[in-house]
Amino acid sequence: MHQKDLRVRRIRAKIKRALIDTINEKGFGNLTVSDITERAGINRGTFYIHYKGKQDLLNQLEENVYADIIKLFHENGTISSATSYEDLNE
Repeated sequence: MHQKDLRVRRIRAKIKRALIDTINEKGFGNLTVSDITERAGINRGTFYIHYKGKQDLLNQLEENVYADIIKLFHENGTISSATSYEDLNE
C-alpha cells in the first residue's frame, strides 16, 4: 500500500469520526464544515479535496455502512442475490 493511500484513509477516518461526534453534539442541521474540520484537526481545503460538503460526507458514510452490512450478510449466507445499497434504500 502506498503512503498516500494510508494518509488518505487516515484523513477520511478523522473526518468521519468528527462528523459523528459533531452530529451527537449539535445535530446534523446545525453543524458546519468548519465544525467538522476543527474537530478533525484539518483545514477546509483538505475537507473539500475529499467531499463536496457535509451532505456528501454523510451520504458516503451511509453508503459505506450499507456496503459493510451487505458484505456481512453475504459472508454469513443471509443474502444470496446481488443486493446493493440501492436495493436496501428502496
